[in-house]
Amino acid sequence: MTLRLVNLLVILGDGGAAASALAFSSGEIGDVDSVTVEGTFTGVVFSPTSDYVSGFTIKVNAVSTTISSGTRQGDTTKIHWVITPKIDIDDTVTVEYLDSAGDIEDTGGTQMGDLAATVYTNYVGSLLYFDDEESSALVVVL
Repeated sequence: MTLRLVNLLVILGDGGAAASALAFSSGEIGDVDSVTVEGTFTGVVFSPTSDYVSGFTIKVNAVSTTISSGTRQGDTTKIHWVITPKIDIDDTVTVEYLDSAGDIEDTGGTQMGDLAATVYTNYVGSLLYFDDEESSALVVVL
């Protein structure tokens, strides 16, 4: 019996390497503005219902905020959430995700698991954009 290498590769496949599940990677606030929270994930984020809000809880100083919208970005590993109230420089911001309440998944249809409270990097007040009324008055030209 002659065993062909092609058949052997089909049997062995990819060597048993397991694909990593979609997970939250990092988050930041203040890079866009003081009400937009950005979440970055380990892979492409997908919602079959285009609902990028359900299941997520964003807290400021341990108090839940109102998430008015959630939008997957052109970089499909990122979601931007718009929240109320806006964030201040000294606030602690966390994000949580409850898998049973949301439908975030990877492109293969595997649901993202629960995410315990994870602290965001708060850039509010550290970047000089001057793109809103409050910060535009901070620069004085002599």
